[in-house]
Amino acid sequence: MHKICHIFSTVLGVGYLPWAPGTWGSLAGLCVSLFGLVYFSFQPLTFIYTSLVIFALGWISSAYVLRKTSYSDMDPSFIVIDEVAGLFFTIGLVGLFFPLTPLILVGSFLLFRFFDILKPWPIGWIDKKLAMSQETAAFGIMLDDMLAGLMAVVVQVIISNFNNFLIKTIIS
Repeated sequence: MHKICHIFSTVLGVGYLPWAPGTWGSLAGLCVSLFGLVYFSFQPLTFIYTSLVIFALGWISSAYVLRKTSYSDMDPSFIVIDEVAGLFFTIGLVGLFFPLTPLILVGSFLLFRFFDILKPWPIGWIDKKLAMSQETAAFGIMLDDMLAGLMAVVVQVIISNFNNFLIKTIIS
């Protein structure tokens, strides 16, 4: 069971890649997203539902990995399944507002990574509070990325709507 949870939490070992494992995990999620869009015509709700399933399984597997290891860090960088869940959530929500074009996907990826790395309030506050206890740490690992995704969507919608407003104003 430990190996299965470890493989899942690290997204097949992607979390062990050097330099910015969270970005590598997000890129893995982006590749799976592109594959789902191109070969299976994934719809926005497919991404949202899948992100919720990954959230639940990631919470369980991360809790198991944290319990079975001796890491003092309650959010170890090798656990990157949270990035996949957060990016899927971002892409799904953005897809409710816009067609999922390559430009939209890149924007979603960049904004998601920005908020996941920066962790503005309340993301950082929630992340720190939940990381204080082993009972809540795995939930915090997963939740902060979902919140980063939500913030990324809000900003992407605002930017896109402002951009559309400018184009219409210039043309008129």
